[in-house]
Amino acid sequence: MPSDTPLVRQFMTTDLVIIDGGLSLTDALTRMFQNSVRHLPVVVGGHLVGILSDRDIAHITAVRGVDPEKYSAEQACTPNPYVCSPSSTLEEVVTTLAEHKFGAALVMEGGHLVGMFTVIDALQALAALLRREAVQAADPAHRWSTASVAASLAAR
Repeated sequence: MPSDTPLVRQFMTTDLVIIDGGLSLTDALTRMFQNSVRHLPVVVGGHLVGILSDRDIAHITAVRGVDPEKYSAEQACTPNPYVCSPSSTLEEVVTTLAEHKFGAALVMEGGHLVGMFTVIDALQALAALLRREAVQAADPAHRWSTASVAASLAAR
């Protein structure tokens, strides 16, 4: 694989907010709001059981008679979420997200959750790669790598 092939590790979010499956939907939504996130990995007994999105909460709470205080994150989360590794290519992961209409991929390495790659991360990667293309067009003699573009984006 060429060294400038964009990889998930270059663009994934590593500062994760992880919630316990017993947390109420009301509390989960509060955590999302407080941390400006739309997806939360859900764990029970130290094991990943799924991913909970703001859309999951909206769909469940729209059902008449569902009390978000009594419904848990584990009950509402999507079990068996899409998982990739940090060395997965952006092309592979973005294609899978688009084909299945997933909002996020959980990034696992050695059996441990190390990050999340969301649609927002994909848009940031696209912006970085478009910038790289524009700069390469202006300065074709320079060898630009995806890693340097990702680093410049992270510095913003």
